[in-house]
Amino acid sequence: MENIIGTIIKSDTTVARVSLSDYKGKDYINIREWYTKDKQQWYPSNKGIAFTTDKIGELVTLMEKSEDEITKKENANATV
Repeated sequence: MENIIGTIIKSDTTVARVSLSDYKGKDYINIREWYTKDKQQWYPSNKGIAFTTDKIGELVTLMEKSEDEITKKENANATV
């Protein structure tokens, strides 16, 4: 069963969905692009990635580092 954690809207027809699921007895965090043709039914695309939940700490650390790098770049651009 899939537990949707959140969705990021990319366009009118595409979203990125973060969810938790289990497969063959293992728990996973999924980050996958979903699309719609009629804005009523959503379908998973083949664009995405899944990690076992024991990798969540590493994923969070990398996202925080990404945020730091973006902030540094924005601050550098603001001073130019």
